[in-house]
Amino acid sequence: MNTIQSSWESYQAQVMPKDAPDVQVIETRRAFYAGCQTILGIMYGIGDDSISEDAGIQMIETLHQECQLFLSGIKRGDC
Repeated sequence: MNTIQSSWESYQAQVMPKDAPDVQVIETRRAFYAGCQTILGIMYGIGDDSISEDAGIQMIETLHQECQLFLSGIKRGDC
């Protein structure tokens, strides 16, 4: 099973500078986990009985599109 910890370790190895100061690693890890907590909260909300399956799918698609736009901004150097 892929875990948040293993995802963090992969992110850290692939993205963080090897010589990053401890404070940068700590703050980046906190932000990483905060992002995970945020998306888990959103996903639990989507799973609420008051949300139809179609509405839930649309909400997930909207989140995906938001991430894709952010990634495009990174590639352009806007983010």
